Amino acid sequence: MRQCLNLPAGLDGNLWHYRHRGRNAMHRHAELELNLVTSGSGLYLLENRKYEIRRGDLLWLFPAQEHVLVEQSADFGMWIGVFKPKAVARIATGDSAKILRQGNPTGEFCRRLPQPALARLEQLFPEIIATEAQQ
Repeated sequence: MRQCLNLPAGLDGNLWHYRHRGRNAMHRHAELELNLVTSGSGLYLLENRKYEIRRGDLLWLFPAQEHVLVEQSADFGMWIGVFKPKAVARIATGDSAKILRQGNPTGEFCRRLPQPALARLEQLFPEIIATEAQQ
């Protein structure tokens, strides 16, 4: 099912913190998505793949990929960032970033971040939210 995210006008995407909510539906959307797990554990179904995720995992979900979070612990939490296609095309211009412009690339796009990188993102993401709230 294609989902419309209704992102704020004038922004290239959005960022929010998700906490355990129960059942979700299989979906896809036009935006590139990243998930950074901050607590607990869960299980993502991504077309024919399964990703067991836990604190410190960073998962990329691409626009043509149907996905759903099917299991999550009671303490599950993650940051979700979504990026509009025009923003991705404008920013992801180098060879190392060109994979981000694809709709459904082959390969695994979930990895465990080193603790310093996780700590920095856990500090940075709330700062981004606070900056947006001040505007």
